[in-house]
Amino acid sequence: AGSTFVDSELASFTQLRDALARGTGPARLRVGVVATRIDAFASDRARVSLWRVAVLSRDGMTNPGEQWATVTYDLVWEAHDWKIWSETVVAGPSPSPTGDQLATPQELNTSLAGFRLFAGVG
Repeated sequence: AGSTFVDSELASFTQLRDALARGTGPARLRVGVVATRIDAFASDRARVSLWRVAVLSRDGMTNPGEQWATVTYDLVWEAHDWKIWSETVVAGPSPSPTGDQLATPQELNTSLAGFRLFAGVG
């Protein structure tokens, strides 16, 4: 299982490197949080999820690349501050036809049940 994961990640990096090689100048990665959800909370532990989009662009690339994902953080309260215990990233749901894990409107609503829109997002 470990070697399969490594092979998959290396293939993704190769694809990314090839896309960036077509461009010139600085590569820009912009990440935005669209919605948030508190999945569990106690005084010393919490689990929060973020629905986010990451957009990668570079002059000369055919199109900017996007990745929609749900990122879940397990947090622990330590030394008077929240620390990340673990992070899990799951592709999608994606409202875009070019994104990962394209979702129908119903699938999008179901996947995002309990999320609250992030401040500043309409």
